[in-house]
Amino acid sequence: MLEYLEAKVALLVAMLSRRGEYDRYGPALQEAGLAIAELRQAQREAQDAKEGYKRALEDLDRAEERVHNAIRLWDEAE
Repeated sequence: MLEYLEAKVALLVAMLSRRGEYDRYGPALQEAGLAIAELRQAQREAQDAKEGYKRALEDLDRAEERVHNAIRLWDEAE
């Protein structure tokens, strides 16, 4: 979807430079630019969240392993 929008923006910019129709297409161009920037930011945030979630799951696995080790050591000591 992002690639399609970027292609449309490039086409629109090329058209505007030839025809000089900034008044007509300017708002669409501005909105498209903002949409692309917002989408890229959201994608970065989603990727960061995904990586953070993955790290949290790894931390949880290590903590659970420690709990099992503690129980095993406790049982062995009895």
